[in-house]
Amino acid sequence: MAIATKIFQDICLNDSVNFYCGLFWFYRIGLLFILHL
Repeated sequence: MAIATKIFQDICLNDSVNFYCGLFWFYRIGLLFILHL
């Protein structure tokens, strides 16, 4: 997960994919929330 996070952080530096970056973090936070229910 750490490697994937690093890759996505690098991708987030590109303004053209900020939308997908936001979706990734939204999905990740939602997944963590579900797993902790």
